[in-house]
Amino acid sequence: MHLKINHLEYQYSNNQNFKLEIEKADVFLDESLGIYGLSGSGKTTLGKIMGGLLKTTAIDFFGAEVLYLPQVAENLLLGTSVRQTLKIISEWKSRTFEENFAMHLQKFGLQLSNIENKHGFELSAGELRIISLSLAFSYETDILVLDEPSIGLDWSARIELIRQLQNFKKPLVLISHDYEMLRKLCARVWIMDRGKLVFQGDFYQLEKNDKLCSETGINFYKNLVKKRKLLLS
Repeated sequence: MHLKINHLEYQYSNNQNFKLEIEKADVFLDESLGIYGLSGSGKTTLGKIMGGLLKTTAIDFFGAEVLYLPQVAENLLLGTSVRQTLKIISEWKSRTFEENFAMHLQKFGLQLSNIENKHGFELSAGELRIISLSLAFSYETDILVLDEPSIGLDWSARIELIRQLQNFKKPLVLISHDYEMLRKLCARVWIMDRGKLVFQGDFYQLEKNDKLCSETGINFYKNLVKKRKLLLS
């Protein structure tokens, strides 16, 4: 799978202070791509463009189908139950969709029979996140784009998420401020900063650039992880 960006510019009509500008980017998605950036860097806007929620002709997946799971994917269950959502999706997906969905739920420790008749407002934030991730993992698409997939998950569910992503067979684009997770899962990384794509490459190349790592919060995050590991040792 191939992703190419050429002269991408995007600005929200209600926010003149931010503009996404990427001159050129070109990557083959034979391995997972991580997109990292601080809040307001433009990574979510880029994800929405990848998923077709924001329209532009400057990005090309060369005919591949892309599924984008947003940060607030729990809106999938607004005003509907898990069972009703499954029924709608199963009508135009394969017969094995529900079976795969139940399997992914179970890996996270949830049983479909316990939640299928519940509506969104009856579920916890963690359960909603697990349901949305399990729907995404079960959906047959060419490329999966996940925006902050670990939000709302406790530590054990986060570990299971990483395990499932490591075993996922389709091309993945992971958008996150969780540098440690991206480091574990992705072969290549893009760094966003104030609407610009300021780095494309692998983590070895990135971490040799101390100035960029300091400016984008990577060094601060890595130091926090080191301190946490020391406290737990």
